[in-house]
Amino acid sequence: MKKVQFTAAFLTLLIAIPFTALALMASAYISDHLIQISTGLTFISHKLFAQGQDLILEAEVSGMVAGVLLLVAITFATYLLGQKGKEPESNTMKNK
Repeated sequence: MKKVQFTAAFLTLLIAIPFTALALMASAYISDHLIQISTGLTFISHKLFAQGQDLILEAEVSGMVAGVLLLVAITFATYLLGQKGKEPESNTMKNK
């Protein structure tokens, strides 16, 4: 059993360390180039839309829809996995 625990911890660290490094590098890049990023986003939003707030609103709405779809998918998968080993209720009532 110790081998399984060690393997699980090792694989978790193997996955977590590169993503942590990637997040730190992305954070440093964004911090160094924040003015250029915000200037570019402002320029794009003013060129594409009459009001600059439309781009932000569309991104927020699409993020909310994606989050809700993810929650529904997780709930549905949990329901299906929970029903996998159960008998229908009508059969359990007849056996009593």
